[in-house]
Amino acid sequence: MPWALAQDWRPRMPQVRAIAEKLVQSGDIVATQKGTPVSPTIARSPIRLGLPSTKAPHLL
Repeated sequence: MPWALAQDWRPRMPQVRAIAEKLVQSGDIVATQKGTPVSPTIARSPIRLGLPSTKAPHLL
């Protein structure tokens, strides 16, 4: 039931951001807001999580 999960995501965001912070600190991912690197635990609006440019797959 995907719609049941959709209502439950907000309470999980602190956990998601804490895990994202650990991954950012280890260099496995980057977190950005409007293209600027941010800390997932400090940022207060939507963030994007992605691979660092050195780990991003290159397209031919």
